[in-house]
Amino acid sequence: MDRAAASLIPSEKPQQPNDQYEQVEIVNGDKFREVHDLRFPRVVKIDVEGFEYAVLRGLRATLSNPTTELMICEIHPHLLPKGTTPEIIKEFVQSLGFKEITELQRHDEIEIIARRRASADASA
Repeated sequence: MDRAAASLIPSEKPQQPNDQYEQVEIVNGDKFREVHDLRFPRVVKIDVEGFEYAVLRGLRATLSNPTTELMICEIHPHLLPKGTTPEIIKEFVQSLGFKEITELQRHDEIEIIARRRASADASA
């Protein structure tokens, strides 16, 4: 899915004639890691303003690898595409092999912290 795109996120303030924009290339995360011969990360942080499910699917192999022990994802329910819910995202994360998923509500966002193994605190 290599294509250039401008941010689709509306800004909080009205756009001014001199506002600057930057186009970014969208790439599949797993393919990017492979092409650049990158190691599997231990920790992945995702904050993509409504594109969480697409990013997670593009990182399926990376996140399924046992080396990736921790994944943190901010979910923005009001920005998710129609038909995508936080529950679908959490189920997908579980399907990747994460055993412990903690959900924190922050304002209008949900932060999920997914661990491959149960933490020491959880077993106490």
